[in-house]
Amino acid sequence: MDRLLFNKQAISLNKFYLYAIIFFELIILYVYSPNTGDYENYKLLIDEYYPNMGFIELIKQDPVFGLLTLVIKSFGLSLRNIIFLISGVSIFIKNNIFYKYKSFFILSTLYFSSLFWIHELIQIRTALATTFILIGWQFYFARKKYAYSIFYLLACLTHLSTFLFIFFNFFKNIKLKYIYIYTIITCILMGIYSYYIEDVTILFNGIERINRYHEDSNLNNVYLNDFKIISVLNLIDFWMIIEIGYMWRYLKGTLNFFKITPFIMFFTIVLFRNFDVSVIPIRILQIYLFPLLIIISEILVYKTKLVRFLYLIILIPLFLYNYPYRNYFVFYGY
Repeated sequence: MDRLLFNKQAISLNKFYLYAIIFFELIILYVYSPNTGDYENYKLLIDEYYPNMGFIELIKQDPVFGLLTLVIKSFGLSLRNIIFLISGVSIFIKNNIFYKYKSFFILSTLYFSSLFWIHELIQIRTALATTFILIGWQFYFARKKYAYSIFYLLACLTHLSTFLFIFFNFFKNIKLKYIYIYTIITCILMGIYSYYIEDVTILFNGIERINRYHEDSNLNNVYLNDFKIISVLNLIDFWMIIEIGYMWRYLKGTLNFFKITPFIMFFTIVLFRNFDVSVIPIRILQIYLFPLLIIISEILVYKTKLVRFLYLIILIPLFLYNYPYRNYFVFYGY
């Protein structure tokens, strides 16, 4: 009876936290989103580019996002309300899916401390794309592969960066020793390559968006010299590689599917270590931070309360400094 009462109290507390964090994030979204650097870019996209694009041209430019904004705009909503609606729905869906995880409180808190400030507040297309992919993953875990494929495709057509999650399907059954062998070999090859060829954009010639990032960074120097081997995110990634090895016996279901995440992030760090246009590795690391947060949160479920508490008092301030403070309030002049 006491145990049943305790479970009901825990559920009620989680429900309260679910509604509270959604409400809090919506307030922040509405107040701060018009003041981000990307707001003017979305104004051009939604108010000028998308309405004047032909169909063929539109399908080359994140077509799901473009078509969705055109439909919403036809109802007479302002730019601010269009962005608030898309990011608001993303916030609502993500937190409700997080609620299904044992690590809901940790996961929602870590997400708010980090990616919320980058995706929902600034990179609206990425916010929507990662919402589609998160829905798709739930279908994947439920063994509904066709539904997963549909949402994976929607994510890629919303923002191409989510295509990078294809690696999860290739490595979900790989053994631990092979992951470490591939990591060592690949990092040696990438290290040699990036040492002799400083401009890694040669790998991406012909990809319009990559070329545009390169041109923009040369014009305004915004992204130059911002990518460092020793950084908060990279140190967390190195630690999670160690944790994955230590926690291997617990890697079932969700954790098993995402286990390759810190290794891919490590490959990115090695490959782009001499790269001038750091927006590319930063975007890759940010997109993979999403499943990494799930890994961290789920692993913490197996830890003692003391270890869990120590993790959180270290991770939350680090994320808050690295994302809302340094990458938002300082960058945008607050």
